[in-house]
Amino acid sequence: MKRSAGRASKHEVAFDAGPCDVKGFDYCLDLSGAPRGAAKYYSRKEWEIDGSDPAALEGALRALGEEPLAPPPAP
Repeated sequence: MKRSAGRASKHEVAFDAGPCDVKGFDYCLDLSGAPRGAAKYYSRKEWEIDGSDPAALEGALRALGEEPLAPPPAP
């Protein structure tokens, strides 16, 4: 999925998001057009959080904050 966003920004930023298989990740987000910041983001299927129930979402986010952080994947 390729889109462009920039209505409230000083820069026209385009993104390409979709499934991928990079370094063990399932989803990739590539940004272009912004002069600073990260240009690539990765996510995994098991990292999805259902946001339809606000109380459940709050509990899931609190639980994530209590878990120790995993080391980043090897390059």
